[in-house]
Amino acid sequence: MPLQHQIVNSILTGTDTECPAVTEMKSLVKKSLEPRYKGSEQVLNMCSALDPRFKMLPFLSDEDKAGVFNRLTSETVTVNEVSKVKIEPDENLLTEIDEPELPSLPENSERDSKPTEQESTQGPPSKKIKTETKSISTSMKSAKSSVFGEIFGDVYICAVEPPKTPLLLAQAEVQQYKECPPVPLDVNPLQWWKDNEHKFPLLARVVKKYLCIPATSVPSERVFSTAGDILCAQRSRLKSKHVDKLIFLKKNLL
Repeated sequence: MPLQHQIVNSILTGTDTECPAVTEMKSLVKKSLEPRYKGSEQVLNMCSALDPRFKMLPFLSDEDKAGVFNRLTSETVTVNEVSKVKIEPDENLLTEIDEPELPSLPENSERDSKPTEQESTQGPPSKKIKTETKSISTSMKSAKSSVFGEIFGDVYICAVEPPKTPLLLAQAEVQQYKECPPVPLDVNPLQWWKDNEHKFPLLARVVKKYLCIPATSVPSERVFSTAGDILCAQRSRLKSKHVDKLIFLKKNLL
């Protein structure tokens, strides 16, 4: 969309210094390009908004910009709800975990009375492994055992922030993305998203959906041309599975 806007509204705009033939040619090309993307504006505007170079959408009005980012927020919620695999913690696992017990040695043995050289160098035996929940509960018990804990233990409640809904999380991330300054034009937007995926994990999933769309049909046309070069009259006995492998190696082997 930025390219179409620049071509239609800047490059193909006639000037007084041009000859009538050039002005007429520009007018015909402009008339052909203006309706070219009718019906695809929504997807193309989403792609432009996800491009850190053109996310300000200067070719749209303020109302259209707000609509694009609202759709981007809704799309972020939808994509992450579909792709997210939520694992609920098992309360039975949040308990004390003991190491497996070793078999006890016979009583009155020499091993009980004289530790071996290896045991003396190994140090004290390993302790029980406790989960984070166990350590937290222990600290809470120690706090309750204090004087203030005994007095105010039943009425003292720590401030707990309620969990944010997916919509609020998406809105916050989209707003943070909008506040970032645009990157220079020579920056690769895919590389930028790869470097900043940890900052915008929700939007990164939407980026993988929209910015993977080829801008033209040239790559697919090149695949057909490659297939025509491989499967010719001199190699007409090739099987289809071999043709697929040869095309794959031709287009992917560096």
